[in-house]
Amino acid sequence: MKLFARRRWLVIPVCGASLLALSELVLRVLNFGPGHAPLDPDRLLHHVHPKSYSYFAYSRTGEYGGFRVHYDAGGWRVAAPTKPAAKAPPGCRIAFMGDSFTEAGQVPFEDSFVGLLATLTGCEVTNYGVASYSPIFYDIQWKTFVRQSKPALVVLQLSSDDVLTDAGMLARAVRDASGWPVALPDSADTTVRKFLRRSYLVRVARMLQQKLLWGLEDASRPSEPAGTAPEQNPDVSQLSADIVLSLSRNVHESGAKFVFFAIPAQQRLANPALKPSTPELADKWKAWAQTQGVPYVDVAQAFRGEPEKARSAFLWRDGHYSGIGHLLTARALCQQLKDFFGERGSCADLRQRS
Repeated sequence: MKLFARRRWLVIPVCGASLLALSELVLRVLNFGPGHAPLDPDRLLHHVHPKSYSYFAYSRTGEYGGFRVHYDAGGWRVAAPTKPAAKAPPGCRIAFMGDSFTEAGQVPFEDSFVGLLATLTGCEVTNYGVASYSPIFYDIQWKTFVRQSKPALVVLQLSSDDVLTDAGMLARAVRDASGWPVALPDSADTTVRKFLRRSYLVRVARMLQQKLLWGLEDASRPSEPAGTAPEQNPDVSQLSADIVLSLSRNVHESGAKFVFFAIPAQQRLANPALKPSTPELADKWKAWAQTQGVPYVDVAQAFRGEPEKARSAFLWRDGHYSGIGHLLTARALCQQLKDFFGERGSCADLRQRS
């Protein structure tokens, strides 16, 4: 009788383990491994994407999700893995550098401005975008990864939080003898995180936990009326300007073409009646570029030229580009870089998209 009782208690953990294993198997068959902007600590660049990883996107605001995001062996965002692409000819590589706007985890890859422009060229296109990056990161990225790929074109994207990010990261940076930042270390151990990420069941549990916490946080604070969020509009700092200028020179010295642009101000596009007394950050970078002779693409002006579309160019609560924002950006870049984007179509092909 005692032996039977002991065996009966063994049934519970065995059945539990079997149920967990079955759940994991079902999730893998369905290919449902959810995720939300996964990042790992890094000793050189502070945080990076997990390598050779994919996830089913969901968001806090519910404004996007339901598609898969893929990172390759380098941790760079790519389209859905299919058969290997034809090898690009020598000297035919294009590098996009930027933050979460370039990474574009809010839309399927093919709807991002990098993905749209990639359809117009036979060159190898690499998306080096990583959330919360800024010029101090891009300089290290260039010297460590991008330069080695020998790109013919480097497109750099800036945004309104770069100035504050650069200042904050400089305080923790490792510097060389001249004081120039050479590393942004975060030495946190990722062993447990990487192990847990292998389980789709854990990823589902994490999604449910995050959605519950987000819901509680949103319920505990009053909601802001649409359009009241203040515009982040710092002046171009000497630090950020010095890094962008150094990067442009280094790219030029490598034999590649360098251009950059800044994300337009969402509030000004959404509320055309606003008459701010100061120029937005994109215009400040444009003015700086003109004084330094650095090639700049005026994406903000292109947005203003299509006001109806520009009003819906951003996800209202999340603040990143919608598909419309990516399309308008791709059009603006294509017009200025026709020599690179035209082998498999033309900028007119982007005009036909809605």
